[in-house]
Amino acid sequence: MKDTQWMKRSGLAAMIIVSIIAGAVWAQSTPTTMPSPPTTAPGEQEIAIINGVPVNAKWFNQMLMSVGGSRVLQQAIDLMVVEQECNKQLKPMYGPEFEKLVQAEINRTLDQLEEQGVKHEDRTKTFFMLLQRAGKTEDEFLVQMRIQAGLRMLSAGRVDPPTEKEIQDAFEVLYGPRVEARVVTTKTRNDMTTIRKRLENGEAFETVMTSTPNIVRVQPQVIAKSTNFEREVDKQIRDAAFAAKEHTLSNPVMERTAAGDELFHAVYIDKIIPMDATAKLTDPIIKARVEKIVKASKEQRWMAVMAANLHQNLRVEIKDPILSRQYQIAKELQQAATQSATQPAATQAAPSATTPR
Repeated sequence: MKDTQWMKRSGLAAMIIVSIIAGAVWAQSTPTTMPSPPTTAPGEQEIAIINGVPVNAKWFNQMLMSVGGSRVLQQAIDLMVVEQECNKQLKPMYGPEFEKLVQAEINRTLDQLEEQGVKHEDRTKTFFMLLQRAGKTEDEFLVQMRIQAGLRMLSAGRVDPPTEKEIQDAFEVLYGPRVEARVVTTKTRNDMTTIRKRLENGEAFETVMTSTPNIVRVQPQVIAKSTNFEREVDKQIRDAAFAAKEHTLSNPVMERTAAGDELFHAVYIDKIIPMDATAKLTDPIIKARVEKIVKASKEQRWMAVMAANLHQNLRVEIKDPILSRQYQIAKELQQAATQSATQPAATQAAPSATTPR
């Protein structure tokens, strides 16, 4: 299947698996009320007949609302706020030119797989496998691409070009010493001590992770030695990683969250990658690659800031009682996740973007 065939089949050309506007939390909210069994009154539309019993459209729509309403609603909100901002700036999200932008977002996603070692002819198939594992549908992906395209359209002319310092810093991150690792986060120091002992006794990392309670998350990362983190805890995690040996767990780093809770982070080192002595920034091919990465990073950060700004003054009135309850649950879950989550900074250069204006 060619890259464009599946896109055209859906009728949209649009969005990324990992939403930059907090869509993932919505899938966690559960319905509090299920619709009553299907009965069809005279005049009601029937959509199917099961074992001789008609299923009416109203019941089916209520079922859809209960099961997936909040998830779809969040995507609709994300899409609408971006469309509204684009309309204000006289940059409508429709027409042939915009569809080209959407296709470019799809190509970016597929290109990222290729950069990670997936063969060009396998990238679409691999992508759909990843999409399925993430529990996302093709249409959800296309909607996210549409949002991405709208945000990137808004970013045009508003992101400063990469500076020489940013390019130099990114070069050191990409070609300097780094480690491929997995950052393990637990709620207590005792949990981390237990994990360390089990690993030292020869148990496989995956076995320990799947059988240990109270693990908050395990996050794969490539950590560069030259990365300048803003948060002190991220600096400590970086330093702990480079003090550890391959296939061992680093010393734990304690973090106190905004809510006053303690979290403990340790880094399991999969591979230590030395500095690439053959790479030189004076090489025009290497410099062009680094500059492209810095430019994309700055654009993505600008887009994330814009998306967050659009949601700051968002006014939403949910009139459906089921959706209203789910909406409140999702907001509470997201606020809790924001307070407690620890995300060590990404290892690719992420220079600051200009503030959306």
